[in-house]
Amino acid sequence: MESWLKESGAVGLDDLELANFQVTGRGVRSLQYYQEGERVLTIPGGILWTVEHAYADPLLGPAFRSVQPPLTVEDTLATYILFVRSRKSGYNGLRSHVTALPTSYSSTIFFTENELEVCAGTSLYTVTKQLKRQIEEDYAGLVARIFGQYQDLFPLDKFTIEDYKWALSTVWSRGMDFVLPDANSIRLLAPFADMLNHSSEVKQCHVYDASSGNLSVLAGKDYKAGDQVFINYGPLPNNRLLRLYGFVLSNNPNDSYDLVLSTHPTAPFWEQKQKLWMSAGLDSTCTISLTLTDPLPKNVLRYLRIQRLDKSDVSVMQVDATDGIISESNEVEVLQFLVDSFCGLLENFGTQLEMLEEQLAASVHPPGGNAWAAAHVSLGEQRVLRLARKRAEDLLAAAESGRGRRGDLSPLARCANCDTGSIFHDYVIQSATANNTINLQVPLAPLNRALRSAFNAFSTFSAYTASLRLTKKDNIPLLSLTMLTDTLPSFRPSTLLLEPDHEPSDPGHDTAGGNDDSVFSADGPPRGPIPQSNALETTITQSVPVTVLAPASVAHIHEPRCREPDVHILLPPLLQLKAISERFTRLALPTAKGNANASSDATSSTRLIISASPHGELKLGVQTSALKIESKWSNLTNPELDPEMVDGGEDGVREHASTKFKQRPREEAWASVRVEGRDWGRVLGVGRLGGRVVACTELTFYMSRADAKVLTREGNRFLR
Repeated sequence: MESWLKESGAVGLDDLELANFQVTGRGVRSLQYYQEGERVLTIPGGILWTVEHAYADPLLGPAFRSVQPPLTVEDTLATYILFVRSRKSGYNGLRSHVTALPTSYSSTIFFTENELEVCAGTSLYTVTKQLKRQIEEDYAGLVARIFGQYQDLFPLDKFTIEDYKWALSTVWSRGMDFVLPDANSIRLLAPFADMLNHSSEVKQCHVYDASSGNLSVLAGKDYKAGDQVFINYGPLPNNRLLRLYGFVLSNNPNDSYDLVLSTHPTAPFWEQKQKLWMSAGLDSTCTISLTLTDPLPKNVLRYLRIQRLDKSDVSVMQVDATDGIISESNEVEVLQFLVDSFCGLLENFGTQLEMLEEQLAASVHPPGGNAWAAAHVSLGEQRVLRLARKRAEDLLAAAESGRGRRGDLSPLARCANCDTGSIFHDYVIQSATANNTINLQVPLAPLNRALRSAFNAFSTFSAYTASLRLTKKDNIPLLSLTMLTDTLPSFRPSTLLLEPDHEPSDPGHDTAGGNDDSVFSADGPPRGPIPQSNALETTITQSVPVTVLAPASVAHIHEPRCREPDVHILLPPLLQLKAISERFTRLALPTAKGNANASSDATSSTRLIISASPHGELKLGVQTSALKIESKWSNLTNPELDPEMVDGGEDGVREHASTKFKQRPREEAWASVRVEGRDWGRVLGVGRLGGRVVACTELTFYMSRADAKVLTREGNRFLR
């Protein structure tokens, strides 16, 4: 390849050589000193792989020009590469470059199911699944449109789907993108220059001269003889590095999560909202990157504030007011929605962050392998989403604190004053009992499944898409959930799509610094209202068996009665706490069973020890005769007591047990309790509902949400 390049006019090859390096594998080594900014290599334009050259080829050109609409840039280049590889004669120079290319790639489309499952829940996982399907569809289209039409040029035994995937990965991992002076763009592959590896420690240093058509590489830093020469692909997150290039960077500072925000055109006040989005530089469908340095960008809040506008807000809304809080109710609704959404996204990860860190430390996934790389992608995205959730929670707490009397109420009082209208648009209760009350015992798991099935229901015909009623079948009382939904793919009028962005149409070295990702039109939201002539409304009914309780049977149900707690503390994320608790319980169980002196009830030896201090600290541990392990959290919040909710007001707060407990020396101010591990794990399941949980000694938990109150004590759960 080097001889052909020199004959073709390449400059700089005498001072460079291909070599294998321990960490990066094959790369380019310097044979002399280079100063930063000095020209290292120039590849003439006449031997670059480009769409223009493919169309100019005397054999390929007529075939490409016969296909309408034209093939995409990446399909054209992939076909060009496979065509050259398939030739037994001719194209000697280009074939020497193809021979030097890797025979296989480690991008995620080649991962096994088990390897990909390591990053389940990430945007990379979803994109890879979609990409595999898209590649199969695109390959079938190529066979029908060009391969099958010109089998003398494209013999199908050399243009299989596996060959196509290899060629696509070649284009993705080795292509370079440049913006031209006329604002058009070009994608190219440069022989030998494509052997340069990435380093974020060098400046972006590869340039394209539009006048000559040459590709040049400059020294991104000073090099001495024997150093590996690098280029910089740009500030890319691990999910994109692995998807396109087949590698990751540990603790990548550019890790991100791409959040897709979308609103259906049939949403209320669509035209007004569309104008407001445009004035804010947004669109009805936006992809916004959450990053480690900016986990909750302003554009996310701008978008959702407009999306959640109601009639009163729209009537007074000004186009220049989208950068600030529109109203207290709008802001709280937006932030609560974000907190719930981030919790849902984090819950969907197959392996939680703490467990991944333990697995990587223990080399469960062989370093450098596909599963190891997938684990790093999951780590990065979870860190970004946790920062985003924390930011949303902080903003929500600040917003609620400014809402007056209701915002100042304790979680219990706030829940007790919950407005029924925030749950139901309208309701009717008819009961012969006092106070027109119906008491139901409802199994939570079936109810949860039924409610989840209604989450994405949308009807172009009806204002409301779900109704809940108490009925009876075969003398068995049922909660009947009826949903109306269109059979065509549709989205709820106001929704945050919890889906990542899709495969870029032109992936590669983005020298313009932009994001070239684009959403597959087949998977995105509809671009206009669904015509009612094409939509078919379907009614779906799910029934949840319930028990109707007589007034006498519920008279004894009350909130837990316990002494005043010594410590109130906001717990860390419950799913994190649940994962660690279950791990501790599993670790302790074998030692308890293997101990000859252990109690016959093994679970008594696996009780967890929970300790909290009034200084924002929480400890969770387990201790047996053979094991002692503990985790500790710091910088948690100890909520202040509201004098209006304490007997005696300000005096009552001063005399409260928690106030006196806080006056103890710091090392003595620890309140502890022992709980059975499995019961504790079930209690932490309330984390799936979202919200924030306050823990007090005596193990009473108050979970605050707009529409639910969970009171738990020693494993007994009351849901209202």
